[in-house]
Amino acid sequence: MLIRRSIAITTRACTSITRVRAHILATRHEAPAELDDSKLVVDIDLSILGVDEAAYARFESDVRQEYRWAPGPLFRSKRAEILESFLARSTIYSTTLFRDRYEAPARRNLRAAIVDLRGE
Repeated sequence: MLIRRSIAITTRACTSITRVRAHILATRHEAPAELDDSKLVVDIDLSILGVDEAAYARFESDVRQEYRWAPGPLFRSKRAEILESFLARSTIYSTTLFRDRYEAPARRNLRAAIVDLRGE
């Protein structure tokens, strides 16, 4: 009985760990999230893209600070590529709730940031 219970607990723990791992890996944004709850985690992660302009400008400044070790031209080029990859998607957000609330402002913020990064 104790062995069965231990196996059941271990199995549930492994399943949970696998699911949490999937959520974390989904935030790398290398491919669309597959699990519904991973889609929500990714949308939450990307919600910063759709905040008001001032908050987004602070976010971009914080990102630059985090990567202060990177030479300016390299940072600007790679950051613009990342932001352009989000704009290239048919939708940035996977869930209707986030799409309705953040899609349009996120696209505006991304376009403005890319212009700034590219010096256009």
